[in-house]
Amino acid sequence: MWVNPGHLRELILADASPGTAFGLLLFGFVITFGSAAMGSALMAMSADAGSDRGRRLPLDLIAGAQPIPVRVESAAQLRRRRLRG
Repeated sequence: MWVNPGHLRELILADASPGTAFGLLLFGFVITFGSAAMGSALMAMSADAGSDRGRRLPLDLIAGAQPIPVRVESAAQLRRRRLRG
């Protein structure tokens, strides 16, 4: 507001409620630049942050764990089965 870009300060101060106009302008700036800061912080995060979240653990590490076979049908097999029965 100190620089008065495009006579914006004059327009806001000439209004009947300059606090509302300045508050809305400030709110827009906070949302815009806060989102930009948050986005840049997320993009700067390392993919390998040193944690085991999201990684598969070998079955050797889990005591007594054994793989369980699971039957998975394709979408075509499901459609055929629905049509038959």
